[in-house]
Amino acid sequence: MTLPNFLVIGAQRSGTTWLDQQLRCHPSIYLPTVRKEVHFFDRYYDRGLDWYQKFFPPQQQAHQYSCIGEVTPDYIFYPQVPELIKKHLPHCKFILILRNPVDRLYSQYGHAIRTRNYSQSFAEFIQDKKIFNRSLYGQQFNRFLQYFPLENFLVLVFEETMQQPETTLRKIANFLDINSNIFGDFDTKYKVNHSYKPRFKNLYSLTRKCSCWLRQKDLDWVLNYAKILGLSKGIFGAGTPMPKLDDESRHALILQYEADIADLENILGRDLSIWRL
Repeated sequence: MTLPNFLVIGAQRSGTTWLDQQLRCHPSIYLPTVRKEVHFFDRYYDRGLDWYQKFFPPQQQAHQYSCIGEVTPDYIFYPQVPELIKKHLPHCKFILILRNPVDRLYSQYGHAIRTRNYSQSFAEFIQDKKIFNRSLYGQQFNRFLQYFPLENFLVLVFEETMQQPETTLRKIANFLDINSNIFGDFDTKYKVNHSYKPRFKNLYSLTRKCSCWLRQKDLDWVLNYAKILGLSKGIFGAGTPMPKLDDESRHALILQYEADIADLENILGRDLSIWRL
């Protein structure tokens, strides 16, 4: 049975799609081809390891890769996940890419507008404590450290990655013990999976619901074929960009996250003032 030896576990809306694309360019790395986010440890654990291992190469092909992994940015958030991973992948390595908690939160709001046809204000959106808590990285990371040592984690900062992507890719290569010179194009100017207000909002929301249903039924081939044909981009276009969050709201929110940021700084032994600017 072939199972991952590394996981990208978060955070949601923090550059994991860009990171996924970079990892797929490296010939020593295998990521599932059928779907990007497998969600085994948070959604589909009851389907069993036999279901999970189908996303990875058979044993006779696995030796071609130094690193076999998957990218599911929700893993960091759910409390049950670290223990389940420890049970099945006891020596796993982890990559996290973390973003300014307020920017991540606002990006999630934009994502809700795009994918769920959400129509309420940002102030109303963050009244949901679960949504606000997704940016409490220190709290979430501490849960993983109950089961895995700190040296098993590579923690990247989104803002630094966008400024110096080549440095980030070298860090990843060193962490995974692979050649750093054969990654793909690391241009970060093109936004991947960015937030926007789609054209035909109701139709887009319905399409997303259908996509989720197809994934639950393991009918990924339908979605992948539609993606190859470019149907989503052709129908919905780029949409309208999200307006920027006002400075007053941004400052008030960063103060609410201050204690958790300080906690994360203590865990990592590094300064995160870049998030307080």
